[in-house]
Amino acid sequence: MNVWYLDSSALVKHHVAEVGSLWINAAIFEPPDNLLLSSRITMVEVRSALARRRREAAISLQAHADVLDAFSADCVNRYRFVELELPICELASELLDRYPLRAYDAIQLSSALQAGPVLTAAGFARPCFVSADERLLAVAQSEGLRTDNPNLHP
Repeated sequence: MNVWYLDSSALVKHHVAEVGSLWINAAIFEPPDNLLLSSRITMVEVRSALARRRREAAISLQAHADVLDAFSADCVNRYRFVELELPICELASELLDRYPLRAYDAIQLSSALQAGPVLTAAGFARPCFVSADERLLAVAQSEGLRTDNPNLHP
């Protein structure tokens, strides 16, 4: 079983066709035994990205509704969320002091870093951090995470 930590820039690629979507779907979503993790805030970030696409008419109203339905179902059935608790916030704050990150990116990275030891203690592999944000990936690598960028798999 592979363990993947997907930030919102990666997760949205499963729900909206763009560069990297084919790889995300084939490598991460098709294998039924992959464990898919993300921060609880991803629910808000993905909805924001979808709303922006709807406002900009990049997707139709019907497509937006369909994608929201699919995303909501995946949130219940497929994704496992790291909850936004005090240790996540404290580590995110430390990351913001060390790196030029946006607040939500620091929370995403902190969530992945906090999940790693819990997963390994339970016998799982440490997650591979997946994002389409090069700056965030560079910080994740410097913090010792394996990473991948779906945009490198067009």
